Amino acid sequence: MRNSTIKPISKKQAAKNREWSAITIDRIERLGEICEWCGGWGWRGHPWNPLEGHHMIKRRHNIHTEANCFVCHKFCHNEIEEANIKVYRGMKGVWAEGDERTDIEHGVKEV
Repeated sequence: MRNSTIKPISKKQAAKNREWSAITIDRIERLGEICEWCGGWGWRGHPWNPLEGHHMIKRRHNIHTEANCFVCHKFCHNEIEEANIKVYRGMKGVWAEGDERTDIEHGVKEV
């Protein structure tokens, strides 16, 4: 038996990861594979800078909804996380069809 320090992912966490992945993929497709942060094109399986989902509202148990998913490149995501930038839908002007200007944290909607 190996002595490993890496803990296996629980079934519950694996299910949450699959749910977030599905939401992110749907959001990427709705945006036309565009990063909401830099406006650059990309795709989820890109070898060195893939698109991924960023939780706009962070809580201990993240809210896994499309309204809380901000799509960005891995490099852009790292920039957002490192600088602790609070992002919101349409922050850099990239919108998916059917999106509304929504501040989901305060419940304010603009049409």
